[in-house]
Amino acid sequence: MTMMVFCLTACTTAPENPLVKEVTGGKVQGMPSENPNVVVFKGIPYAAPPVGELRWKAPHPVIAWDTVLIADHFGPISFQPPHVAGPDSAVINNYGDVDYVKEFFSEGDPEMSEDCLYLNIWKPADAKKGDKLPVALWIHGGAFIAGFGYEKEFDGDAYAKRGVILVTINYRLGAFGFLAHPELSAENPDHISGNYGMLDQIKALDWTRDNIANFGGDPDNITVFGQSAGAMSVRNLLCSPLTKGKIAKAIIQSGGAISPDGNDGMGAASLSDYEQLGKTLMGDLSLDEMRRMNYQQLQEVISRFTTAHNMPFLMLQPNVDGKVLVGGLADCIEKDFVPHIPIMMGCTLDDMMFTRMGEPYAYLASRLAEKGKAPYVYEFRRRLPGNGSGAFHSSELWYVFNTVKRCWRPLGEADEKLSERMVDYWTNFMKAGNPNGSGLPEWRACTNGLADVMAFDIEK
Repeated sequence: MTMMVFCLTACTTAPENPLVKEVTGGKVQGMPSENPNVVVFKGIPYAAPPVGELRWKAPHPVIAWDTVLIADHFGPISFQPPHVAGPDSAVINNYGDVDYVKEFFSEGDPEMSEDCLYLNIWKPADAKKGDKLPVALWIHGGAFIAGFGYEKEFDGDAYAKRGVILVTINYRLGAFGFLAHPELSAENPDHISGNYGMLDQIKALDWTRDNIANFGGDPDNITVFGQSAGAMSVRNLLCSPLTKGKIAKAIIQSGGAISPDGNDGMGAASLSDYEQLGKTLMGDLSLDEMRRMNYQQLQEVISRFTTAHNMPFLMLQPNVDGKVLVGGLADCIEKDFVPHIPIMMGCTLDDMMFTRMGEPYAYLASRLAEKGKAPYVYEFRRRLPGNGSGAFHSSELWYVFNTVKRCWRPLGEADEKLSERMVDYWTNFMKAGNPNGSGLPEWRACTNGLADVMAFDIEK
């Protein structure tokens, strides 16, 4: 009788599905990626939808679900201006000019919503709990007003193939993510406002630390990396008390540097300045009226401001509030607040002026070296064929994510080889804090100024 009971139990228990993982809130089921040796989980919620009364508040815990969430499609992205080609968008006069709609957004925009706090995970198919694989958390750019975590130039297959788990995220943008206002500060127990998008990034980091072990990852070996506004975000995360001990390594791509006069060129605004800006934008509107405004109404308010001040757009960004962010990078390095972790940084040859290579990078490298951690510095010099844009701001993304075949440009085998080499360096760094590895030219930590910069270009 005992044996029969055992047999019935064993025979009726369904085998565990290796594609299903337990996460905060419930269970999620991934799917094979284009590479059958990689599994991808798309659209996992990492916080409650920041809507209604939760608009302009720190992200709340995710709302639990009962059934297995089939993670086979990406989640909505934060509201942002639509990517539509304008009449002058294709005019290329100089190296660095670029048509970003044609480059990255020609397929149109996905669904937009205030309910946008979702992340995506690419992992080796055979990765399991206990493997402690390195983890990379990617923060997209877009001037804090645009972009999302699954743009067509982003992909995790090349990382997972090399034994690194990639996580990409969406976070609140524009007025939803970075509007400060005296009334918003007054209702906050810490009397701060405006850093909601940054708090989303920190929430995603915390979610990753809490859950990534179930995917085979190591919560104590997370590299945070990003480009443009994503790189500015990485800088800010290094200057936040809320991330202490949570970031193992950092990569800053086209996020600016620091000049010897102490100006980092990418410094965060003060809370008081942003509160005043928010008050100017919103006029006499009450907080309840502000929360009832939809995205289009908010955009109309911002448009009136930019038109009156002859501005192409309003770039709201994180502010120094003393709680979420205690200072800019230059100040935090000087005060030895930045963690002593491996750092990689660089830019493109024809990057935006304030991010280009030169004395600011050499000075930033020297300041980090004085604090005990010389960074690895690079310059991406491949001038992409197809028009005269050259090595423009963001051009390295096709190579960093090994997606050159998705690009409209006539890229060839030499570009594939350059991409493979760059991903090797990036993933080596994510594993051990050093980009060097077998078969790769030596990349020295930057202790001799620009003489130690690694140049990335195709072999001609």
